[in-house]
Amino acid sequence: MLRINLSKQGQGTGTWIATVAIELVLLVISILLALSVNNWREDANNRDLVASALTSIQTQIEENRDSTAVILEEHEALLDTIQKTKYGPEYQGKSALQVFVEQMGDDGLELTIPLQSAYNTAIASGAMRYMDYQTASMLAGLHSMETNGVIVATRRLQENFLTAAMIDSSQAQLQLQLLTMYLTDIVFQERAIIEEYDRVLARMEGTE
Repeated sequence: MLRINLSKQGQGTGTWIATVAIELVLLVISILLALSVNNWREDANNRDLVASALTSIQTQIEENRDSTAVILEEHEALLDTIQKTKYGPEYQGKSALQVFVEQMGDDGLELTIPLQSAYNTAIASGAMRYMDYQTASMLAGLHSMETNGVIVATRRLQENFLTAAMIDSSQAQLQLQLLTMYLTDIVFQERAIIEEYDRVLARMEGTE
């Protein structure tokens, strides 16, 4: 009788251990599944975040490219005016500086500063962290060109632009040299950034 009782007790203990083991396995599997689902949802949200950010950035790059191209044509025309009048006779009794300033208009030289809100939003929202390295690096390089190239050159020219009323006949030659230098710089920056805009857009559209 004693042996039978011990045997039954051993069988009961073994069954309990097996039940606990199964429950533990099921618990681990459910946790892993929950984590997998959570990770999948997080990845999906991150992909949506990146896609939305890239769409906004691409739209803004296109806008910047178009506005810069328009301004570049005006700046190139001004430089052409300088070359035609600077080394030749006065144009209808006016100096090269006078012709240059009058062509700019009463409000001075027209300038444009690239929009960067889409890129800054991508950084603030964390979208940049989830982009592939090549795309993030490409956009960071473009942003740097805008900030350290076009924007710096534009602000420098803004600080030194002239209107017709500001011409100083005693400093005309110096004023013209400075304006020519600043304008040449911004034309160079605008040409370079347009080339970069085209390259980045080609990459983003998958045509490069």
